[in-house]
Amino acid sequence: MSRHSRGFTLIELIVVVGIILVLMALLAPALFKARDYSRNAACLSNLHQVGAAFANYANDGSNTKRSLFPVGYNSTTGHNYASVMIELGYLNSPKTNVGAVSTANVLRCPNSLDNPGSLGAVNASPVPTASGLNGYWENTVSEPLNPTVRHYRTWYGYNGGTTGDAPLPDTDGTTLPQISRDKYANCNNLVLIFDGYLTANGAGGASAIPYAARHSGSSATNILCADGHGDTIPVTKMPQGAFTAIQAGTPGPQWRLSQVQ
Repeated sequence: MSRHSRGFTLIELIVVVGIILVLMALLAPALFKARDYSRNAACLSNLHQVGAAFANYANDGSNTKRSLFPVGYNSTTGHNYASVMIELGYLNSPKTNVGAVSTANVLRCPNSLDNPGSLGAVNASPVPTASGLNGYWENTVSEPLNPTVRHYRTWYGYNGGTTGDAPLPDTDGTTLPQISRDKYANCNNLVLIFDGYLTANGAGGASAIPYAARHSGSSATNILCADGHGDTIPVTKMPQGAFTAIQAGTPGPQWRLSQVQ
């Protein structure tokens, strides 16, 4: 008496596939949440390391502008804060050859894009979900790029000066005098670096801060304060208008020197 093995029927296969799809649907949100949490933690770790480098820069006795944070962007030399910190040896070089694929480094948020950044529609109101704010900021001198100057990329915006050699925070659209970091009052809540593009007070402070909602399902941004601590802030608690419109006593992290003096 012969025995024949019985295969699965079409109904049984459909049931098995259905069960697998249901399990995937149940597990997917948890997996995405875990990945987002991991990337958020990596981003905050990056900010902590950059903050430590800034502290070393400000406290270094060989620094001719001791106790000051580096310039945000100097249009004369073509340097931004990232290139200053790398050239002086306070941060490791992420990538010096323009056009190459950018590698992971402390100046790159895990949720950023390997594209040139842009302000896009950011004017008097922020647009934290704009894709251009997830791109990189590369120090330049002129267009086309000057081949004699090393170029570095950063995916974090800076709450500092945009001309000359002003330290943080050149926050009222004017070049402030050299102010020692030690004179900042309540600097534990004063933003230094943030998820975003360029500087916080672009266009003389008339524009909104170009911060990017890269975390918590595109609903939060990471910041590093002047005392070196990082935090994840919902975009609803970030400034909603032009930079110069931010007033003392505004809830959330502080952006202007007048807020903390």
